[in-house]
Amino acid sequence: MKKTMLPFLILMLGMLFCGDPGLAQNEDTLNDGDPPAAIKKFEKYEDFIVKGYSLTFSAGHFAGGTYLNNQVLAPKAYIFNGIYSYFPTPADNGEYVHESLMLDSENRPVYDAAQKKAEPGDGYSLKVGIYIADNFHLDMAGSYVNSRASTTMLHMIEEDSENNPRVEVDFDDGFKIYKGGLALMYDAEPAKFLGITPRLGFGLGGIINRFSELQDKTALFLEGNFALSYQLFDNLNLVGQVDSATFAFEVDELGYSNMVHYTNYSIGACWFIDVLPSDIRARHQAGKR
Repeated sequence: MKKTMLPFLILMLGMLFCGDPGLAQNEDTLNDGDPPAAIKKFEKYEDFIVKGYSLTFSAGHFAGGTYLNNQVLAPKAYIFNGIYSYFPTPADNGEYVHESLMLDSENRPVYDAAQKKAEPGDGYSLKVGIYIADNFHLDMAGSYVNSRASTTMLHMIEEDSENNPRVEVDFDDGFKIYKGGLALMYDAEPAKFLGITPRLGFGLGGIINRFSELQDKTALFLEGNFALSYQLFDNLNLVGQVDSATFAFEVDELGYSNMVHYTNYSIGACWFIDVLPSDIRARHQAGKR
């Protein structure tokens, strides 16, 4: 085996250090006044793998999401444990919200039906798009959300749970969300109306739910994207977008994960960076008309 591979290795080393004979032939054609093949092939739009880049900065509104939604306990149900606190302390078993463990004189919970939410907040994102065709681009996106995590429970004043008030029993003002991923987007030029171009796409990536004291909750997400783009100048567009991500949120109280949906609404500016020579771009645009 080693003897049969030796000529092949010698040939490869020779090509590496001495160059490809085909390239040498191209150099000879250059001396004759003809451009080499490496330059000749970049004469049309189709020769370019990347047609351009885009840079988008946007800000907007995070709609929030619920990751724990307990129902009212049945009359004979038994409470195995309470609701975990965002800031564990040595008191109250070191980790439970005090209200979640309170029982009345008949051993019924004073507070019930706990909900844990990521409340609405402000969001910011940065996207770098790679155009592989006129209407298709791959977006690499990163986003940050400043939110607030809260725990609310029904105060069981009356037997009818619908008439009981929901009160906040715990919160974390330092809750943050970090998200990064890839999205394949389509600029629907055929559906353009009043100068506005719809954009459709889907993506995937990773998300970090960061608390002030508790351990981060990380997951992989799938996301759907819809946007409307309006051209302000030659290479500057105004873009409004909706992103809806779905992922599994690990919930300590349940011992398993709940499917959670996060929705972001944003508006921003998109700069297009053309990499094509102006003459090739002009010929391509003329051929589309």
